[in-house]
Amino acid sequence: MTVVMNNRFISEKIYLFTLFIWVVVASLVTTTYFIRLDGFLSLYRLLLYFTIIMLLIKELMNFPKTLYYFRFHWQQLLIVTAFFIAMFIVAKNREGLLDLNVLLLVFSARDIDFRKLLGTFSFATFLVLVLTIFASNMGVISNMIMRADSGYRFSLGFNYVSFASQRLFFALCSYLMFRGEKISYMELLVLLSATIYMYQQTSTSSPFYLSILILAYALFSLKIIKKDFIVESFWLKKVANYEFDYEKIINIYKKNKILVHASYVIGYDYDDKNCFDEILEFSKKHKFFLAGFNPALPIPGTPFYERLKKEGRLLYERWWLDENFRYGKACFEPYNMTIEEFEAGILKCKVEYNKHSSIWKRLFDGAANFKHALVFLAVNYINRKEVYNKKGIKL
Repeated sequence: MTVVMNNRFISEKIYLFTLFIWVVVASLVTTTYFIRLDGFLSLYRLLLYFTIIMLLIKELMNFPKTLYYFRFHWQQLLIVTAFFIAMFIVAKNREGLLDLNVLLLVFSARDIDFRKLLGTFSFATFLVLVLTIFASNMGVISNMIMRADSGYRFSLGFNYVSFASQRLFFALCSYLMFRGEKISYMELLVLLSATIYMYQQTSTSSPFYLSILILAYALFSLKIIKKDFIVESFWLKKVANYEFDYEKIINIYKKNKILVHASYVIGYDYDDKNCFDEILEFSKKHKFFLAGFNPALPIPGTPFYERLKKEGRLLYERWWLDENFRYGKACFEPYNMTIEEFEAGILKCKVEYNKHSSIWKRLFDGAANFKHALVFLAVNYINRKEVYNKKGIKL
């Protein structure tokens, strides 16, 4: 099989690496490292040029896909164009490199996994905070002191006493969104301790109270009621599903003891690597009689096939005749994930849903499955054997 380089995967790595470097250096500019190190301003200007060059490379790699996208989303193209013009007008009246950097970072992030953006930003910010505070406590860089009514406020190595607490607040918010339901009580405790320490040192009240409020909300939403940190809009869900209430339809079927066989087609351009967990969770929640997790296949003669061929994303131009192609594998480059992530996600869904534990939990759902218990068990174990044998997994 010919190995096809996934341009999207590479361009995403370029963006995340550039973002990491940009956040680190831009954050260091607000510290007393800037005063101590000669030539730091020149380094900062190099960063701005470096960011522009790297993001242009990233955009050039995806240029055909970008052109194709904006052909069908011309309203967004108009908004982007207006935004560019406005930023250039603003930049003309002052040093424009920083404005151009921010503009390109925002525009180029449109096709990057949001969770990866959050993870990169929070890691870079925490790294700068730890290194700067450690260096200031060791006397490597200056720790500025300001007199306050209640005593003294310390800058912890930053250029002003409130900068460190502000950085911690931004890092805390992005980290909570990045971790989501996977965050542990220990992580929440560490974040709370860091928040209290920062307040004791800097006496900056607004970031402190906001951080406490957000940590309390995260504890309640993520660990107690176990909902997403940011609750999705009801109206957004309705628009996304064209007013079609899947939950209601499924419940009607189950109420009337009708077996439901769910069949998913995964791999379209709006799917990303997170969709597999969402689909699997949805399927387990409703305890479908059977569930098929099918990779999207471009059928010759369809607009889907012709578009992928035009974009150069087909891994097998005639996949239905290629001896190297196996069902469950990618036959084209996915848009929002790597080939490896796509194939691993399909496999995970098939294996997880057909485990012994999953089959027996679905049997005792108190509705259609249990009424047809013998049929349910026979069909599910035949399906399990077929899935596992095809994937070469030992039963």
